[in-house]
Order: sequence, then C-alpha cells, then structure tokens
Amino acid sequence: GWVNEPWQVGLYAPGGEHVTRMYVRAEASPPNDGRGWATAFRDLQEALSLAQPNTEIWVAAGTYRPDRGTGAREASFRLKNGVRLLGGFAGTEIGLDQRDPNRYETILTGDLKGDDGPNFTNCDDNSYHVLCAERLDPANTVLDGFVITGGNANGPGPELTYNRDRCGAGLLGGDLTLIR
Repeated sequence: GWVNEPWQVGLYAPGGEHVTRMYVRAEASPPNDGRGWATAFRDLQEALSLAQPNTEIWVAAGTYRPDRGTGAREASFRLKNGVRLLGGFAGTEIGLDQRDPNRYETILTGDLKGDDGPNFTNCDDNSYHVLCAERLDPANTVLDGFVITGGNANGPGPELTYNRDRCGAGLLGGDLTLIR
C-alpha cells in the first residue's frame, strides 16, 4: 500500500492492498472486457467509467483522445478517487516493474483531429482540458507514466474573469499524485 513514513508520505509501494486491475490497449481484439492485455478495453474512457477505488488501470503505449471521436471540446479524461492510472506498457507485461514509460510512450492528447501543427496551429478545435482531477484524494489517486499534450483552454468569455474553460489545458485541478 501507501508508505507512511514521515520522509515518504504518499509514495506508493504496490502490493499492500487488494487491487482490481483493468487493461487498455488501442489495438486490442474483442471482446474488449478489460480483463487482460489480449482483451483490453480499446477506449480509456470505458475503463475510467467502470473504475472504482483501489483500481489500477494499465494503459499500453499509444495515443488516447477523450472525445470518443465526437469532436466535443468539453471531453476530458476524468480521474476518479482512489484510481491509479498507469501508462508506459508495451501491452504484454504481467508485473508493474516490467513497464518502461520512456520506451513505451503513452499519450493523452486533446488534439481531437490529430492535426496540430508547429507554433500552435490547428489547435482551435482541441479539448479545453485533456485531464480533469478535481475534488480527489491526492494520496490515493495516481497518474504515472503519461505524456499530456494538446489541450487548449481558450474557452469563450472575457479573459480577465474566471471561466473554467480558460484554464488547465493539460490538467484541470491537481488533486492527485503525479509521477514520471
């Protein structure tokens, strides 16, 4: 479980509690039940919607978009309390220590059309927030091994007034433990 020594508060040491595990791999074959790499969910949103506290979601290398192909700029990956989202897998591992986020890049992107160019061109249609982590227990909610890119918090309204769609392009909130 969680290491609670004064010098290590919040560091996660796997294996201390019963954990449900789900798998996500973009190229997985049906039935896509999330129970293993061979039948992993293809859609990260599906795994997140089913996740409960003490769930680990192992995500294989690839690029994942939050909109499920709808083009909805309001779409975001929304983390849940007590869920550990772990990227950097090849899609064959059986142990957490076998993953390599530097080699198996797992990307969460708000570039919904996959058409962003240099100097922020073609980003007007990107998600306002790639990832949302609001009102969560940061000691029990983890994001580890991901690249977050392509958010564009340019929502409507005046720039000098608060508008949630004008802040947090990559990550809105921050009530979680980030590791990389």
